[in-house]
Amino acid sequence: MSIKKTLKYKNLTKLHYEYNKSSKKILIQDKNKEKINIQFSSFLKVKKINHMDSHKRSQIVLEIQNENDNEDIENNFYILDKVLKQTRKDISKRSQEWFSKEMTEDYIEYILNPIYKVTSKLTYIYIYIPQNEDILEKIENIEEGDYIRCNIQYQGVRIYREDIVQEWELVTIETEQEYAIQNSIQNSAQNSIELNDELNYDSIIELNQESDISLSGPVQDPIEDSVQDPVQDPVQDSVQDPVQDPIEDSVKDPVKDPIEDPIEDSVQDPNKEVQVITESDISQELTFQEKIVQNNECVEENEEEYIEIKKKMKKTNKKSNKKSRESDNLNKEKMEDTKDTKDTSKIKKDEHNNNNLVIIRKKQKYISISKR
Repeated sequence: MSIKKTLKYKNLTKLHYEYNKSSKKILIQDKNKEKINIQFSSFLKVKKINHMDSHKRSQIVLEIQNENDNEDIENNFYILDKVLKQTRKDISKRSQEWFSKEMTEDYIEYILNPIYKVTSKLTYIYIYIPQNEDILEKIENIEEGDYIRCNIQYQGVRIYREDIVQEWELVTIETEQEYAIQNSIQNSAQNSIELNDELNYDSIIELNQESDISLSGPVQDPIEDSVQDPVQDPVQDSVQDPVQDPIEDSVKDPVKDPIEDPIEDSVQDPNKEVQVITESDISQELTFQEKIVQNNECVEENEEEYIEIKKKMKKTNKKSNKKSRESDNLNKEKMEDTKDTKDTSKIKKDEHNNNNLVIIRKKQKYISISKR
């Protein structure tokens, strides 16, 4: 796999060093005194787990295809090479200060090796496993052949008698299964958010449509139909007409209606009874018709009596009219007693009407007797 210098890490042009003589370790940071981190975003195959190096330290070995044209991996290898070269150069310069002897760059290159090994087809990366509970727990659940992606951090170099070793440690680790679960959760959450947005949008549109319909104006027609029309008609029907008829019937013509109504009732009522009875029993029709004929004969025989009663009533009406005229003349002559005369005329009219009612009741009683 060819290493391309596609990433310019400006903070690696000058590194910061802290040498601890007792632990034989050199802490290396960038020029801003920050630790150097590399993130592998692509998934790498696990070749070995808990591989022990020559100093009996546990490592995880990751495998990369050399033909893999991945810009992320190429940039990460460029950082690894850049840090390695800068470290070799600076250790050679400070070898007299740190180790009390001078070391050339060629010698440092011989004893300070990179963390990866390249073969004809594959490249292997050796990363130290730190004593971190979270990392160790995840390592226990990983098997050879699984795919992981990780972040690694440069801790510096450790000095041994025969060699110098770079220490790149795992910081975070994620398996392919964990990524799939997390991705599905994020997708479902995103879908639920989009669905809620769509539902909220649709509900807002429906509310706006309902508000437009409720405010658009079909309110006036029901008000006109339900308020104006039903109020006027019952008033006209129930107030105007029923008031005039009783006055005309009871005052103007108190004689005509009571005479004509009994005759009509006496003729029409038997017919109604016959219609009802004929539906139940046809054989009784003749007997009822005979009764009707008898009733009609009684009515014809009593027509003369009716005529006489009418004449008497006309005479009484004339007399009452004559008396009313006389009372009016008296009222003209005696203006001071108008109130008394009006009361007497009213009393007389009431007596007259009562007489007429008595005569009518006698007539009705007579007609009922004749029907029997």
